Amino acid sequence: MRLLQTILLSILFFAPKTPNAQTDIPRYTVKLGSFINPRPGDFERVRSLGFLYSQAKSSNYTDVLMGGYANPAEAQKVAQSLQNKSYNEAFVLKLNVEGGQTVSVIQLKIENAAKPINWSNYLKLDNLHILLNGKQVKIVEGPYKDLAEAKTQLGRLKAMGFKDAFVKNVNNVLLHKVTSFETGGEKRPLIPLNFKDRKKQKEERPAAKNPESVPESYNELTVFSPSGEEAKKITRAEHNFKAGLPKIRGKIKRTSAYKLQEVLKEEGAAQLGLDGYYGKKTRAAFAKIKSENRQVQKYKILSQFADNQIYESEGRLQNYINDLWNQPDEVVKGLKGISAPLAKAYRAYYLLASGETGQEVNKLMNAAVKEAFARKKPVNLPRFDYTASYSYNDLNQLLLHLRYIYEVSDEKYSVPCWLFQKHPSAALHAFGASSNSGNGFRLQDCAGFWAWEDFQILHAIAKDLNTDQKLDEQKMAEGRSALTRLYLAPNPPGEKERKALESWNSKLWKGLDGWAVRDPLLAEINTALKIVYFQSEVLLEDYFMNQGFTAKEAKGLALAALKALTGYHLNRFV
Repeated sequence: MRLLQTILLSILFFAPKTPNAQTDIPRYTVKLGSFINPRPGDFERVRSLGFLYSQAKSSNYTDVLMGGYANPAEAQKVAQSLQNKSYNEAFVLKLNVEGGQTVSVIQLKIENAAKPINWSNYLKLDNLHILLNGKQVKIVEGPYKDLAEAKTQLGRLKAMGFKDAFVKNVNNVLLHKVTSFETGGEKRPLIPLNFKDRKKQKEERPAAKNPESVPESYNELTVFSPSGEEAKKITRAEHNFKAGLPKIRGKIKRTSAYKLQEVLKEEGAAQLGLDGYYGKKTRAAFAKIKSENRQVQKYKILSQFADNQIYESEGRLQNYINDLWNQPDEVVKGLKGISAPLAKAYRAYYLLASGETGQEVNKLMNAAVKEAFARKKPVNLPRFDYTASYSYNDLNQLLLHLRYIYEVSDEKYSVPCWLFQKHPSAALHAFGASSNSGNGFRLQDCAGFWAWEDFQILHAIAKDLNTDQKLDEQKMAEGRSALTRLYLAPNPPGEKERKALESWNSKLWKGLDGWAVRDPLLAEINTALKIVYFQSEVLLEDYFMNQGFTAKEAKGLALAALKALTGYHLNRFV
């Protein structure tokens, strides 16, 4: 009996572990946030906490993440450390390892995440990835289609100096592509060594002399120089950001597509099914009925002539802020004649952005902070001692304190769009996701979703249904500001906020449908509103899913955008 127990224990001990039993898989990572054109130098002060890597989400945004961790508690500890260093929205993500596939790679070496990595030898290879586990950075080449293919390349890699290289199988979800972000900007040799017939990689975009001055798009925007010489050629129209029209997913069932199908079927798309999938038939029916519906076509024309001016605070200070890089000499001179804290803060900003540091920058910015908080006490500002004196050596800290000044200003001045254009990472860190729930300041209208025709038509109809004797410019500005925030730094609503948005949406359509039964003309307008509303909802959902959000999160963000666009104008129906 004892011999049998010994044999059974031996079998259990030496038996291979099943995948479900593995607890050492680095399936947890920490997301710092989403940034426009992030650069390695922007994150120097947190590099000691773990290895940073990037994931492109769209043409505009890139996620920056840190490390791989097998223990969720360890990942949460890192997230807390990042929050303490002003990355207030850092949170733990669980990678979908179960949905991954096993692939073959060649492991070249294990590096220490806490120490600088010499990438020069690795960058001779053209298909580098990393595997992260705590402080370990495993650098691999591949993946290959199978072990046999990987083994044929092993000898060549060893001959290149990677003597300890070996073949292994890994889960492809844990592989992260090595880009110039991971290498700290170090570039590949001009002619990479290709072991397979891979397509020639596109050349990386050349780095600007002043990395803070690189705009969102090389095709649409002009690089600003710190001296302001180039800025004098810039027009305000060039400050705009435009959201690309997303390709609609046909394999996701959703309420927005179902609601659109309902109204399209009522308008004559008899063969259209009500299945909630936005397929070819729905796309064709929408295009046909949109072109034939006279109310939609009427408001399409009206939207082209609508007064879509950017509503913002009037006055010298706002104008100076808007034109700082258009006419820097005149604006700085004008700011000296204004005593408001924001005027001092923008003078300090201009000096620092122009390459000056030291006493004058510190003097102006510290005075601005103290004067601002002497007038109004802060509310829920995280870890900020406004009575202290600060040394401003980088834009991250200065712009964050500039945001705090905006939050306690009595007048609602608008944060200019050019700030996000000139300093995308620093501006989004200061005014973006971390401040999504605060709403203590207003963002200038930065275009975004206004490039979409259906969005413009929807706004034209909603505005026409507003019965106010005089439109409230403040409320319209707040709506535009909310849209800008959702475009530049979307932050999905929590469960409570999402339910409130769904309740608002339900009440809105109950009120509109009750209003529409009073007269055939009202019914026509309501139908036109539904057509572009639900189409816009579908587009917004796909846009936010393209940014990496789940379908549920995208639905909440889409409703938030629709409320920001139409909420004030349609408030009487709720």
